[in-house]
Amino acid sequence: MSKKAKSQASSSRAASGAFASSVGAFGGFSNNFASQGSLFFSLSYVAEPPDLSKISQSQVVVSFKNLLKRDTTTKTKALEELHEFLRAQGTESGSLEDGLIEAWMKIYPRMSIDISRRVRQLAHILQGCIVSLSGRRIAPYIPKVVGAWLAGLYDSDKLASKAAQESIVRAFPTEEKRQSLWKIYQSSIFAFVIDAVLEQTPQTLSDERTVRPDEAEAKHARVVATALRVLNQLLARSTSVQLEKDSGSITTLIGSKSLWLFSCHEDPFVRRSIYELLHTLLSMERNLIDWKTISTCFLSKALPKSQLGSAFDFSNVLLSLTTEHSQIWTADYSGKTSAVKRLYQYIRKGSEGADVAYWQNLHLILKSIPSEVLITKPVSDDSTVQDATRLVEAIHDSILGREEQRGNLGAAWSCFIDTTLWMSSFISNKTTRHRFLQTQISPLLEQYIIAQPDKSQWTLQGKFGPDLCVKSFDALAEQTGTEVLRDLWINISERVIQAIKLSSPERSSGFKESQDSICAQAIRFFDLEAQVLARVSDRAHLSFISNIFEDTTMPLLQASLELLRYRNGKPYGAAAMIDEAIARVPQIATQVEELGAFLSEDVPKLLFSPSANRLVSTLFGCRGKQGFDDGIKNVIETFLEADLGNSTFPGLQKLFSCITLPDAEAHPNMELLIMKDLNRALNTTREAWMDIIILTNNRALQSGIAYRILNSLIDSLSSDSNIREGLYGLFQISLESPEVIGSFVNSQDGLRLVSRILYIAESSTDEVSKLADSLQKHIKDIINGESSTRSSVEIVQQNFSNVGKESLSIDALVSIAEEVLSKTPIEDKPRILSRLLPTRDQWNQALDPFLRKPLRTSASIINALAGAVFLANKYLPRGLLDELNSVPFDVYHFSSAFRLTFYVTKVLSSTSVEYVEQGLREVLFFYFPLAVQLVDDDVSLEGSKGLLDLDVSDIRDECADLVSEARLIVKDWIQSATFTMDQEESSAPNIFVLWEQKFKLLQGDSPKSYNLAETFAKVITESDSLKTVQSAESYLQLAKQTDGSSNPFVLPSVVAAFKNSIATTPSGIRLCNELISEVTGFKLENPLEGLRKIVTLNLLLQEENNISRNVPKPRLVFLVQHLVNYLDSEPRLQSLDSEILKLLVNILPLIKDIYGSHWSSILEFLRVVWNEIEIVDESLPVLHSSLRLFACLKLLATSKSNDELVDAWIASLKTHSPALINLLAEFDSSLNYDQPLNITANILSRQISGLPIDHVEDINNLFPILSAPNRSIQHAAYDILHRAIPKLQEAVILNVALSHSVASLPDELISLLLEAPTMDVISGIIVNDNVWIGLRCYLLSWKTVFDYLNNASSSVRENYVANIKENDCLNPLLEFMFDFLQHPHGKMVDASKLDVRSFSLDEPEPAQRETQYLLIHLYYLCLKYLPNLTKAWWIDSKKRVKGQVEAWTEKHISPLVIEDSLLGVSDWVSTQDFTTEEQPLQVKVSHRTAEIVASIDVEEDSPPTSIAISLPPAYPLQQAVVEGRHRVAVDERKWRSWLLTIQGVIMFSNGSLIDGLLAFRKNVQGALKGQSECAICYSVISANMQTPNKRCATCKNTFHSDCLFRWFKSSNASSCPLCRNNFPYS
Repeated sequence: MSKKAKSQASSSRAASGAFASSVGAFGGFSNNFASQGSLFFSLSYVAEPPDLSKISQSQVVVSFKNLLKRDTTTKTKALEELHEFLRAQGTESGSLEDGLIEAWMKIYPRMSIDISRRVRQLAHILQGCIVSLSGRRIAPYIPKVVGAWLAGLYDSDKLASKAAQESIVRAFPTEEKRQSLWKIYQSSIFAFVIDAVLEQTPQTLSDERTVRPDEAEAKHARVVATALRVLNQLLARSTSVQLEKDSGSITTLIGSKSLWLFSCHEDPFVRRSIYELLHTLLSMERNLIDWKTISTCFLSKALPKSQLGSAFDFSNVLLSLTTEHSQIWTADYSGKTSAVKRLYQYIRKGSEGADVAYWQNLHLILKSIPSEVLITKPVSDDSTVQDATRLVEAIHDSILGREEQRGNLGAAWSCFIDTTLWMSSFISNKTTRHRFLQTQISPLLEQYIIAQPDKSQWTLQGKFGPDLCVKSFDALAEQTGTEVLRDLWINISERVIQAIKLSSPERSSGFKESQDSICAQAIRFFDLEAQVLARVSDRAHLSFISNIFEDTTMPLLQASLELLRYRNGKPYGAAAMIDEAIARVPQIATQVEELGAFLSEDVPKLLFSPSANRLVSTLFGCRGKQGFDDGIKNVIETFLEADLGNSTFPGLQKLFSCITLPDAEAHPNMELLIMKDLNRALNTTREAWMDIIILTNNRALQSGIAYRILNSLIDSLSSDSNIREGLYGLFQISLESPEVIGSFVNSQDGLRLVSRILYIAESSTDEVSKLADSLQKHIKDIINGESSTRSSVEIVQQNFSNVGKESLSIDALVSIAEEVLSKTPIEDKPRILSRLLPTRDQWNQALDPFLRKPLRTSASIINALAGAVFLANKYLPRGLLDELNSVPFDVYHFSSAFRLTFYVTKVLSSTSVEYVEQGLREVLFFYFPLAVQLVDDDVSLEGSKGLLDLDVSDIRDECADLVSEARLIVKDWIQSATFTMDQEESSAPNIFVLWEQKFKLLQGDSPKSYNLAETFAKVITESDSLKTVQSAESYLQLAKQTDGSSNPFVLPSVVAAFKNSIATTPSGIRLCNELISEVTGFKLENPLEGLRKIVTLNLLLQEENNISRNVPKPRLVFLVQHLVNYLDSEPRLQSLDSEILKLLVNILPLIKDIYGSHWSSILEFLRVVWNEIEIVDESLPVLHSSLRLFACLKLLATSKSNDELVDAWIASLKTHSPALINLLAEFDSSLNYDQPLNITANILSRQISGLPIDHVEDINNLFPILSAPNRSIQHAAYDILHRAIPKLQEAVILNVALSHSVASLPDELISLLLEAPTMDVISGIIVNDNVWIGLRCYLLSWKTVFDYLNNASSSVRENYVANIKENDCLNPLLEFMFDFLQHPHGKMVDASKLDVRSFSLDEPEPAQRETQYLLIHLYYLCLKYLPNLTKAWWIDSKKRVKGQVEAWTEKHISPLVIEDSLLGVSDWVSTQDFTTEEQPLQVKVSHRTAEIVASIDVEEDSPPTSIAISLPPAYPLQQAVVEGRHRVAVDERKWRSWLLTIQGVIMFSNGSLIDGLLAFRKNVQGALKGQSECAICYSVISANMQTPNKRCATCKNTFHSDCLFRWFKSSNASSCPLCRNNFPYS
């Protein structure tokens, strides 16, 4: 360490001790450092580097060394590493080494002024961290870095400045400490400023060897500027007393000329800083300022310099200097160039980016400068005019400068005018002064009005122009009087008249430009007149201005009128003159004598000219004047009589915009004109909509006409031809006139508009629907709050009461209600919700006709009251029929009853009934369960009530979901009521109390009474907690009292509601015995009375705990015997038959051990019923009960508890099985499969599934049953076919073999195959179940086909294949198959987890999954039984499908087909006996390699001849490959022919590998037949694997050609080896 460094360190230690004793971890500051503040670390790059030997951490040393390098990136990384190091030290004070602190403090000032912004930013951050972590040890170093640290606050870069500010806040957390920083280290700060501003240069701050000059200059400028800012801040913060101790430093700084020379520095940051410093000094230390130096620096040097970036600050300081000490322009000024010349140079530069304050300051500066500077001596008018002209021309030139901002032009021209007027005051001669003002001011007014291109230098651009012209005109009037102004205004008006007369004709290309120019002149001319008159109205001495305007305006308007007449209104600029004059100076314009006649006569004639809109505006501007009434009348009639066509008429639009209600009332034809234009708009003339919009925006018409227009538009929406244009017009009106639409919607007709738009939005084509939806949303945005709620409620209520083709859909109504409720506060919800629900009258009106409609008898199968439906009156009065036929339906075929049910279900699914007001809640408790029951009946019984059209697509499933959802709502009500009753909180009526009160309504035998009874039973049954013995007993007693033929539903409904409770009571047991006794004794002559008793008894016995178990068996036996006797009698009631059979199901199990003839009698009755029954609604209950009884007897017979029953059962199977199968054939697709029929069909299917089919001989009548829309019927039909086909095929095979006839598939089956489906049937979002059943029918038909193929011989199978090919059945199947298997994702189904070889209908699967499974199974069968046809389809399929099918087949199907094929060959080989053959066929099957090797031994000494048949991975889509293994006995050519023949046999024999093997055997054995040994080698096979093929013509012996050739060669002769005769070898 050097001596100087040691000295500094020693001083630091001493200072640290003093600081620590008074501060205490920055608790305060001590003045003891004031004497040592002059010592600071230098900013120069040549300063001594820090001592790093005291730092123990090597990585920190490396970082500090990197900081001393020149590369910016290296320094940045080093600072980041140091920052990470400090973060790792934690937040404890005193955790840093002294060496690190000292090194950083020495290097920080240089880092804080680095060229790189990132380096400066990181340096400040690091400074804050180190100071905050160092504690008291940092005190000695603060004076040495405080200047550089504070200077960072004023860095021109925001990020660096922010980093410095945050670092100071981190080091000195309180504001008091931060303020003390300036006070305590004042001397150090002054020393830093003196060094930075006066001592440092670009060369000392930067190494010119590595830093570019521009970067060095920028660095120096930043250091100077920030130091000046620190100085300025220090002066502003300190008091005179505080500054006194550093007066020497202050004097040194302020008295330095070098400081003030920065006023003309190139950097604007430096200039702004010096200007702010001077401002501060002017307010506090004026006595220290050297005015001569300031004058020289600021006026002589800075004034002509560019002030870009500091112009505003310079303007302010210049104004302050001139105001405070104007002598700087005179006595203190010592420049070689005069001050006024420097001033002109300054003015001509303009604002140089400053705002309008520059021009305001300039005028003040000029007025503050001593006059002798601006006006040369000796003073004379001529010289004064010259000086004034030079000054204002300098200002004018600066205004015209290209760099002058447009936003400043208003202030600039104002400065020009004010300066001109001010300078004119120095001209004593009046004439000279007037001439000067006329020269400088008049061009502004002339150019403003006339706008001549060659005098653009006088153009006042922008919105400030009129005000400046008015100001100029007023000033001229005050300064010059009437002489100058009159001449000026006459000149301008004459030039305007000339422009009008010389304007371009209509056909010229410049017509529009010419007329638009005149229109603009008119606006400016009369607007200026109007503003001037308003400004001088209260100054009597300027009244002459009005006279000037009258004298000039009258000729101008006269000329315009004449020109319009002469040129038929084409020069619309002339019309604009008249219009603007009347609009702006009517007191002058209306004095024109010919104006009245022009309005009444000429204006109507010119309505279709270019001047039309201006002329109509002129007409309305003269309201109350002569000619107005006649003029408007003639204008209306002219438009009415004209053919408006498809054009736009500005005159008509102006008429619509200006007309008032009194005008319209005075002229009735006006409304006719409006309707004419509206019809024009509706007939696709969209230009006319703007006319209508203008009319609706005319507030003077009030709302009457606008409402009539809107009503007409609503009416137009009912017409298909006008609907699109009507919506378009309404949308445009809503955009342009939202207030009109809003008020109309809140009027009495507004409901029509909103309802109609909502209806169109959901019922029209896409384009119209989108337009209506957009319009509806826009209207909703316009109306809000209570208005929107009221409108929505009215729409909902209207759709409750009025149902028709134009009614809104239920979904739309639900959406409206949900939206209203979502916006309704909780406290208002009961009121609003009650208004959104149907009233009692609406429910009653909607439900009553359907409640009175009789039910179908098949309802007994599914309804809660079962057979009680038989007791209801079936008569349908003519009046009720007419009433039902007249029930209105909406466009979806929904009645009001269904709409209300659907709507209430959806609304109450998301809203609790607790929010419904009490009165309306009772209505819901009564009508809603009734409505749900009606909908349920309609869905279950296929439109039995007629609430809706169930033929509509997807409606059945939706209704079923609706019923389930509604049942849940009712169940919630019931549970809520149960809880309330348990808690004994009965203040509010619940659903139970309500229905108990309705018990008396159950009396009577009408359909309505039945519906009420059924709903009563369902509501009461829902909750077990309410079924107490007491309530059951009381209701039962009351029911028994009122029970009778006239009240048939009371007792059954009570039994159905309380059957669980009744079954355990003595009253219930007594009722059971009574009913059994009464049924046993009912007379056959009075079947209806017996029916009523049996119905009630069946309801009582329905429960699992059969109450009849308590009845003695003899009584039950007598009952059964009596019932059987009735069944044997004639005539009978079907309804009574059904209930008796149902009763037997409950009674027979109790007497199953009783012998008697009743068993055989019952079975015989069932056979008779099945043989005679016709499947219609009336007979369905009998069939359903008979099948249930048959199932019961089957169960009893299999239990073998009664031998007599078992014998009767076995005997009945021979007759009952055919009867049931014949009955199955009746269930075809012609039936209406509602819920009762489906239930019956399911029972029938279950009973058939186990029956023997040995007696079945003809199954053709069962094929159509596969198409029945019922899964159970399909299952039963397929089950019979699947079991019957193998036996029937045996007969077919035998017949074909004996008669050589051609077998074919049944025509009925082929017809099912021809009805191939396409993907269109499942393209919808929701696929109807009937669609899946239809697909199932088609696929089961194919499954049946493969049953035929599987059980057929090869010849019969070939016939079937030909039959399929002839009818082209397979290709549609395969097309649909792979379309479906890729639906909906375009990717084949994964079949790896499926048992592809088999398929069972007994396994329950979702419809889509079942279809996929069945299709995959069928594809496997196609490859197995129809490989050639399948392969042909695959070859012809599209390339995109082909690859996917091949890959999927290879992965999932081909391995199974290959395995089956190989097993088939193995099974065939095992059944063949080849040992008797001379050359037996040997076959080896390799399952691992999918290969069959066939060989035949020809000779012991030679290898066997053999071939290999290989099955490729995608077999059979890829054909089997036949390869030769060992060629024996034939030549190469023949061998290849054999291989091709074998492959062809396999290919053309439907892929039969066995046929290929037989072909191979046949070829080999044929080749060896008749072959003898060679007479030379005594072998059959030669060395080249051929047989003897050369025969001697003499001895007939055969030889191998090779052997014979060798013989000839060895014997040198060509004679036969045996007979020696000549051998002809060829």
